[in-house]
Amino acid sequence: MESTARDVAIVLLAAGRAQRMGRPKLAATIEGRTLLERALDACRHHPTVVVVGAESEELLRRLGPRAHVTTIVRQPAPERGLASSARLGACAAPRGVALAIVLADRPFLTCEVVDDIIERYRGGDADILYPVVGGVPAHPVVFGPRMRERVERAPDGESLRELRDAPGAVVARVELDDAGALFDVDTEEDLAYARRWAGTAGIAAQQRNAEHDPSRSEA
Repeated sequence: MESTARDVAIVLLAAGRAQRMGRPKLAATIEGRTLLERALDACRHHPTVVVVGAESEELLRRLGPRAHVTTIVRQPAPERGLASSARLGACAAPRGVALAIVLADRPFLTCEVVDDIIERYRGGDADILYPVVGGVPAHPVVFGPRMRERVERAPDGESLRELRDAPGAVVARVELDDAGALFDVDTEEDLAYARRWAGTAGIAAQQRNAEHDPSRSEA
């Protein structure tokens, strides 16, 4: 079947160095599942390109094949940052489709949220679409084909926020009442919070770790 501009593939970024954690954080577990497992589960209804570093590549191998993972791309230089990994993933994704960028360190991002954001993109005419929780940009971020080209050319050091706020793009924001689309694990303290909140009715908006712009971090 021929791809269209409203078709979407996911680029799951799982190649970050986890400098603030000080150890490979995607192998950390919450309720018996690693952060990488949880991220893969959130993407499970869509074709997914996974960008990995050395540690996450080995973890992905141990987790076994996933039917929705179509391509695995090795990031040889994680120190080059998010834009470099996004660029690798974008260039490996099927041509002519939109891209949903998902960061692998968001343990409470659900497949329901990912599905909803992708369906909102498919049903509209935006170049870029992303959720907002309490006025704060969240994830995933969908880039239509025209803006995807900018991701493919993004220079090292550019943030997802800068890509998301591209001048000249038709942007749609979707209001969500789900702080799980915001919360990321950067530190051991974040991991402890996540383990404490797991299994509850959900994390409240005021519990998100908002000390930094969530769009700037990478798994």
